[in-house]
Amino acid sequence: MLLRPWCLLALLPVLALSGCARKQAPPPPASAPAEFASTSRIATVERPADSTLAYAHQVTAEVPADGLLRRLDAVRAACVSDRANACTVLDVARHDEGGVPSGRVVVRLAPAGVDPLVRLAGQGGRLLSVTTHADDLAEPVQDTERQVAQLNAYRAKLTDFLQRRDLGVDQLLTVSKELAGIQTQIDDVSTKRATLRRRIDTDLLTVSLQVPRFEAESQASRVGEALRGFFSTMTNSLADVIEFTAAFLPWLVIVVPGFLGIRWLWNRTSQWLRSRSRPPAGN
Repeated sequence: MLLRPWCLLALLPVLALSGCARKQAPPPPASAPAEFASTSRIATVERPADSTLAYAHQVTAEVPADGLLRRLDAVRAACVSDRANACTVLDVARHDEGGVPSGRVVVRLAPAGVDPLVRLAGQGGRLLSVTTHADDLAEPVQDTERQVAQLNAYRAKLTDFLQRRDLGVDQLLTVSKELAGIQTQIDDVSTKRATLRRRIDTDLLTVSLQVPRFEAESQASRVGEALRGFFSTMTNSLADVIEFTAAFLPWLVIVVPGFLGIRWLWNRTSQWLRSRSRPPAGN
């Protein structure tokens, strides 16, 4: 019975390994995700040259967990290297909740580059959803064009006014100051117009990657089982330590006095032997 704690301590690694072996993820069901539909095309709508629609696409795909983060990096790298479609990475997000990875990439690029990037993102996985939304920017585009035209006309009048020879110094300074202010307004509105034009000429693409549901549920169940057994495992380990201490303390009562007695006897024997080996004082 006294050897029981030692046996438990020796068996702990074996029990832990066997527990891990029992908690292996179950094999994927027969309805595992099918191959990503390479024929899915979401950005091939005919767009007239005078279109004022700004398109945004939301794509969600399932990708195996062991390659999800690498696929995320591959999509980002493909966008960075796609100069032909002027692809720009706007946002990259990685998540790992309970051992279940997921990620999102947001890019802006020319319509021709949308479908190849989507196929790369979902290669070997399954397309879950595709959402395309278009904002009609006709009104803000018309407003900016009208503002630019009015400001240019006003600037032209001020420029013509500066050509007059009968202007005084004060008038020249006033007109020059007004002309500088108009130019600043023109630059601001031109920047707004360029931003609207970029939204129309390019598409906003958001690709969200997640693991198949059966993998996510498997990981979540393993984490939940570990959390549920946390306190039980801790209390069992603490009980083993207490039992070991209770079993070892009685041995201290015997071992410590015995060790001290043997040491005292050894010292006394050494002293007696040294005294016998000394020559008599008279010699």
